[in-house]
Amino acid sequence: MSEPAAITSGTAVQRFWRGFRYPMRGLRYLRDHPDLWGWVAIPAALNLGLFVLGLVSTWLAAPRLLGLVWTQPEHGLAVALWFISAWILRLGLAAVVGMGVYLVAGVLSAPFNEVISERVEQAELGDAGEPFGLQVFLRDTGISVLHSLASLLAYGAVMLPLLALNLLPAVGSVLSMVLSWAVTGAFLAREMLDGVTSRRRMSLGAKVRLVRTHLALMEGFGVAMNLMLWVPLLNFLCLPIGVVGATLLYCDLEKAGQAPSRKALGPVD
Repeated sequence: MSEPAAITSGTAVQRFWRGFRYPMRGLRYLRDHPDLWGWVAIPAALNLGLFVLGLVSTWLAAPRLLGLVWTQPEHGLAVALWFISAWILRLGLAAVVGMGVYLVAGVLSAPFNEVISERVEQAELGDAGEPFGLQVFLRDTGISVLHSLASLLAYGAVMLPLLALNLLPAVGSVLSMVLSWAVTGAFLAREMLDGVTSRRRMSLGAKVRLVRTHLALMEGFGVAMNLMLWVPLLNFLCLPIGVVGATLLYCDLEKAGQAPSRKALGPVD
């Protein structure tokens, strides 16, 4: 059975693993299409620059933040405990800053990711939409940026109580980790699909419903993207890889009749 026809078939676990493979499909697609490398270089450079800035800031800020609640001791075992605490704080801040860098880089890279997604879609589906023009490009990019900012706010609102679960011994930490990965996976899937769905004039609510309708598939894709964020060097290419993988995923859904095409553009909410 071909990928487009099979994409929504099978059990939830099968759909999860099917979605999990799309980021690697995106990586292979970029490898085989050097004409996209120039567009990939700019988001990768933005990601690298923001990551280095965030890492340096985290390294310098952690001891100062710890010093606000615990003055650095000068003698005894307390000195070692203070430095261990500073390192734990650095690691915690690094995780938060890493995700923040990814999200901010996604907003700043939206115009370049839009071009990448558009070219992949044209190769997969043909010229099925409006002729490319500056006005169309700016409109679609603007919709993506606004929806991404709204999603960031919603993501933060959901993650705060999930992080608070860590205050509960043992069980709370497990629940926090599992639910946080699930929420992040769904969020990343929606975010990576933003370009291709914005070109179809889909409202933010419609984009969320698309993810919910194909939740197992989207979770697989999003979890794979989240894991990729932790792979050195590869994480700098996460954005273009995710955009290409998500565009391929959407094209397969459209070919299977499971997602709207650009031939029937709806109003923007």
